[in-house]
Amino acid sequence: MVYFIVRIIILGLITFTALHPAWGEESHWQQPEFIVDSFLEIALKNEHSSREGVVRKWMTGIRYLFDHQVGDEAFHKQLAEMHLQHLAEMTGISITPATSRKQANLFIIFSTEQQLAAELKTHFHLKASGIDFMLRNSLCLGQFTTTAQGSIRQAMVIIPVDRARAQAKLVSCIVEELTQVLGLPNDSLAVYPSIFNDQSIDMLLTGLDYLLLKILYDPRLKPGMDKSQATPLVRKIVADYQQENLIHRAEQLVRTSGLYALLY
Repeated sequence: MVYFIVRIIILGLITFTALHPAWGEESHWQQPEFIVDSFLEIALKNEHSSREGVVRKWMTGIRYLFDHQVGDEAFHKQLAEMHLQHLAEMTGISITPATSRKQANLFIIFSTEQQLAAELKTHFHLKASGIDFMLRNSLCLGQFTTTAQGSIRQAMVIIPVDRARAQAKLVSCIVEELTQVLGLPNDSLAVYPSIFNDQSIDMLLTGLDYLLLKILYDPRLKPGMDKSQATPLVRKIVADYQQENLIHRAEQLVRTSGLYALLY
């Protein structure tokens, strides 16, 4: 199966409040049922599809390869690798550079707006109508393919750097697309604060995003599980996180590594 992930072009931004509750109070996103609902919304659904999906996750190590077609190669590499290391720390997945194109299973292309149509045709195998839709509605793009059982076997991310920079979205593009190809492909206005919300101002991973990644890569959750199979397990995982005080510490924990160390 092939799943497409895009960063939608949004003209207006909504600033979500109540992200910093009063001392001793919990925010809405720390409520167990909100976390469960958010996970099911982001992990089991997919952009541009109304079908209910299944759990999709990597069961093998990720070996990434860059394709730099623009300048500032070292800077773009630094941003991506810092975020990939952050993802590895949170999920427990091995994420390392590939030694050859044959070995790679995650391809990260830094390209330009002018080249984007050709990239979509070559790498995403889209027809003219699909390319036109993506060009009009997408800022940066990703896709992953899975086995019949739901294990992710390969992924690709395309960042048109000039297009992203023009909207001050280069960092958020890198963060969102690389995170989504781990198996969290949907966006939803109901899930916030989160990078999986195209009207949120969040550029880096939030405490809620941290929890969604931890849930997805909990070994109790298996690729291919549908909603009826996954829901009771997700509830148990979230209950355990609450017992371990992980939900309360999630925002603090997510800010201790990755691009937070570079940008803040």
